[in-house]
Amino acid sequence: MNKVEGEPERAPFAYASKLNIDILPQVWDYEKRSMVTIMQGVKGMSRKWERMVSKNTKKANLTRTKQGKAPISTDPDRPVVFKGRSILLAAFFIVVSLFLLFTLTKTEGDKMYWYTTLSYLVVGVLIYFVRRPYLRVTKTNLSKRGLARELVLGAENIKEIVHAPGQIIIELTGKSPRWVYNRTLNRFDIAAMASKLKKFAENNKISFVDKTV
Repeated sequence: MNKVEGEPERAPFAYASKLNIDILPQVWDYEKRSMVTIMQGVKGMSRKWERMVSKNTKKANLTRTKQGKAPISTDPDRPVVFKGRSILLAAFFIVVSLFLLFTLTKTEGDKMYWYTTLSYLVVGVLIYFVRRPYLRVTKTNLSKRGLARELVLGAENIKEIVHAPGQIIIELTGKSPRWVYNRTLNRFDIAAMASKLKKFAENNKISFVDKTV
């Protein structure tokens, strides 16, 4: 390197230091832009992942609801609904419709007779697929489908909850009839119900009896 006359001699690293100081703002600006781009990409992937998880959770909950199982939830205080099937009642209406249909083939039935036969069949199908029995468990209440309205039961009106093999029995205070949910007759997910009702009983200081152990 040529030395300029009158200029004091500098060490070689002095020029490198001056060069680094000159380009430092440019390097910092480039690093900052790169970091912003990376963060935007991470946020975009995070939102995409959340949407995918939410979509899959909705599909899984829809399938579990159709099967009478509790939906997947990360909120412990969210109400959980367990659904079953009214097999005996639905079978009654369907058997009556088949009986009327069999009788109709041997008699001179009019249109009203046909309507009655089909009505029994439709009612039986609706009871099995649409008007399903259920148990809704909230933080302090239990509720189920009644004849004309939903029946709500507060924790203070529950004497004890019994988990027996293949069924759940909810004993009420006073002379009120107990609530019984059966796996064989009503196709309820008894294991999932017992787990949720055990937590419900613990939170509300209700006796929970497990007769399966």
